[in-house]
Amino acid sequence: MSRSNFGTNLLNAILPFVGIGIFIVVIILAVIFLSYIFIIGALIGLVLFVFAFIKQLFTGRKKTKVPQKTQHGRTYDYDDLEK
Repeated sequence: MSRSNFGTNLLNAILPFVGIGIFIVVIILAVIFLSYIFIIGALIGLVLFVFAFIKQLFTGRKKTKVPQKTQHGRTYDYDDLEK
């Protein structure tokens, strides 16, 4: 077995394991990155919630006047329907 043939065979045998290792590392880094994004999003949401809650405490709710429903169209009495 020649020396160059041994190196090529060794490289061909190891290369799939190196590719799988790189793939696993990329997956782990992606999970860590997404967890940081979720944590940052939760913190931003918490800050916005606290801000809105404190604003609600100080300003209170505005009491709006509920419009009364008016009936449109014609109203029939029971006596009118029997005629």
